[in-house]
Amino acid sequence: MRTLDPEVVETRKRRVLQWVIQRYIQNSAPIASQAIARDGEFDVSSATIRSILKDLEAEGYLHQPHTSSGRVPTDKGYRFFVDYLVDVQRLALDEKERIRREYYRRAEEIDALLAQTSHTLSAASRLAGFAVSPQFKEHEVQRMELIRLGPGRVLAIAVTKTGFVRHWPIRVDADADAGQVEALNRLLGGISEGRTFRELNQILLSKLDGIDQDFEKLKGMARLLVQELARIAHSESLYFEGASNLLALEPPEGFLQGPGNRPLRAVLGRLEDQKRFTRVLEKQLHKEMKAMSKSGGKKVRVRIGLETEMPELKNMSLVTSMYRSRDNMMGLLGIMGPKRMEYSKMMALVDFVSDFVEQTLKKWENQKQ
Repeated sequence: MRTLDPEVVETRKRRVLQWVIQRYIQNSAPIASQAIARDGEFDVSSATIRSILKDLEAEGYLHQPHTSSGRVPTDKGYRFFVDYLVDVQRLALDEKERIRREYYRRAEEIDALLAQTSHTLSAASRLAGFAVSPQFKEHEVQRMELIRLGPGRVLAIAVTKTGFVRHWPIRVDADADAGQVEALNRLLGGISEGRTFRELNQILLSKLDGIDQDFEKLKGMARLLVQELARIAHSESLYFEGASNLLALEPPEGFLQGPGNRPLRAVLGRLEDQKRFTRVLEKQLHKEMKAMSKSGGKKVRVRIGLETEMPELKNMSLVTSMYRSRDNMMGLLGIMGPKRMEYSKMMALVDFVSDFVEQTLKKWENQKQ
């Protein structure tokens, strides 16, 4: 009896696995051995196909939902498919042009840019798109000022050199007048430009002791500003669009289960879950920054099922990319969708949008210089 070269056997198994996953992504139905033998063009017998499927199931790449049904990919199978994906699609020229037009029309500042990014990713993928702005503690401030809104209320506005704008209300002593606000603005004007939020916070703290006791209200306002700066510096924003696309998916993708068997609608709708999702993305961003610094590899990453580190997303995948400005890692953007997604197209879409965001940020930087 002739024994096949083990390398030939492994190559054949990989080809069958790739074919099965691609067909499942297209049709969402378990793949039977008869369909592989009929449509797969592998030039082997049905018995050989069945043997290969049993091996792939034993190795954890496929599983059989029911004894009478075909096979479907496991997370390990999807991971193999993504890692060996060489045929990454290029976006059609008309799709690229449509994305460019949307950005030029609507993205006038960076917050609008990220909101538009999540919208574009969702619309182009027909899934959910998201973008995460970075924490601000290391961003250099271009301008910062306070505006008195009325008794006991002041609005703080900060503009970073990378184009982010943050404004937030501060509750102050009801007797704080316009003159005191202006005095604090003069102090900020002399120390804020070119400083990071972290540095600005430290400088303000050091200057608190130097404020005369006769200006106790001014000192109190400055102390409140220090507290708010510390909070804002460590906060980030999540721009998320396309939840309705996920809810429209057929089960099991459309009804992910969370703690207490809460459906996806509740997971997406509750603020604490969105914050948790943001923290997961921030953690992923830091991991990818380390990986990029070591390998200088590709920006696009895929997280499948429990690789997302959120049990609620066990039936989903995340396709993500970092975006940068002036060689600094700024944030993360990407697509959330079912594990049965068109990875090639989604990876190409995320890669293109990430490049476009970086080009836009670079253009803004050049305009400021």
